[in-house]
Amino acid sequence: MRIGSQKGRARHRENTVPMINVVFLLLIFFLLAGTLQPQPPFELDPVATTLSPPAEVPANGLYVSSAGDLYFDGRRLGLAALPEVVRAAAQAKPDAFEVVVDRRLKGADLFPIMEALSKAGIQKIRLVTERSAG
Repeated sequence: MRIGSQKGRARHRENTVPMINVVFLLLIFFLLAGTLQPQPPFELDPVATTLSPPAEVPANGLYVSSAGDLYFDGRRLGLAALPEVVRAAAQAKPDAFEVVVDRRLKGADLFPIMEALSKAGIQKIRLVTERSAG
């Protein structure tokens, strides 16, 4: 024999659907709001200037290490292959070809790279630098 109603004994269960909705909305917000920058293929210490405008790390620029190693589109290149490889990229983006140089690279080592880019038909080269305070 049962006395009393079962309504009073029923366990109250928390509804977790609103919490899951909030978590997914936060996830979507951070995925859209966060900007992911491409990472250079090696440890890079860019040239710092005070007068240059702020710039982003280019997604498909030419990276030059302190030892003079060339990286383009995630691949290591030789100086002889550079004009052929970057020619198509320069035609796709005619405004300026972006080059990121490590600050420890000697200026004399940069001139052959600029000559190879000139042989590829690149008219405008933009050296990407890091803006420093001061």
